[in-house]
Amino acid sequence: KPAPLAAPAAPGSETFPTPGANLLPAPGSNILQEQRDKGLPQDWLEREAISQLVFTTETGLQPSLQPNLGNGYMGTQFGRTELYISGLFNGKLFNGGIFVGLPHRAAVPVPFHVRPKDVAWELPPGVGAMGLKHRADVPSATALDFEYGAVEQVFQWGIASALQRTYFHQGRPHIAVTEFEVDNSMGKSALTISFTDFFNTTSTDLDIRVALHNSSLTCIEGFVKFNESSKSPLSGFALCRSNPPKDLTLAANQTVRFGLYSAVWTTLDPKPPGLAKAGMGWPLQAA
Repeated sequence: KPAPLAAPAAPGSETFPTPGANLLPAPGSNILQEQRDKGLPQDWLEREAISQLVFTTETGLQPSLQPNLGNGYMGTQFGRTELYISGLFNGKLFNGGIFVGLPHRAAVPVPFHVRPKDVAWELPPGVGAMGLKHRADVPSATALDFEYGAVEQVFQWGIASALQRTYFHQGRPHIAVTEFEVDNSMGKSALTISFTDFFNTTSTDLDIRVALHNSSLTCIEGFVKFNESSKSPLSGFALCRSNPPKDLTLAANQTVRFGLYSAVWTTLDPKPPGLAKAGMGWPLQAA
């Protein structure tokens, strides 16, 4: 015989369970220990339980499964070498009166495709499992943060680790940010980190020139190769980005935090006030 239904609670006296309260592993569980062993941030499990974040420890994540990042002005799929900007298209409808296809979004080089690696973990060829060279720049875990619109990755080398966070700024949509926290706080000796930098200054959709390059900054500018109509001028763009350091050395028991910043502007954007009229084109000045 079914049990009778309980009387409804009086308005205002209802109680609700804490989101995710029954989903977290018990303190001291093997899951929490495994998370600590992999160097994952302490809040990942807690925030995943309340649907603010999802993560995976799959190191061979397929490119098609990587998360998308965007802020309404620019966007990309994480791990790709190109990003796309609002309104920036390449291609023409007609060539000599003959329909040749539809314009498409122009592929702009991604400025923040950077990975840290511990140079001590680069083994010579023929050493290691199955004779393969160890990849010291492969993340041990990847997270998509829904609350902050960011992708986080963890890189771990023994007891040292690095957390890399990438996002497009919401309040300043022309800005992309990559933050690093390199942790050698448990190390008894110095740690030297180098960086794998995939930044490419070429594109099949753009005529690009390097406008400025030094150890800390690279700026590129250019134009799309074709506009939809020959009656309108070619759309231009400019991009400036912080270059990663060649090497970063941490002392024993040290943690270092730093950021890499990128800015993108196009001739389709409203021109910011206060730019000089002479010299560089205004998108490059703005970037």
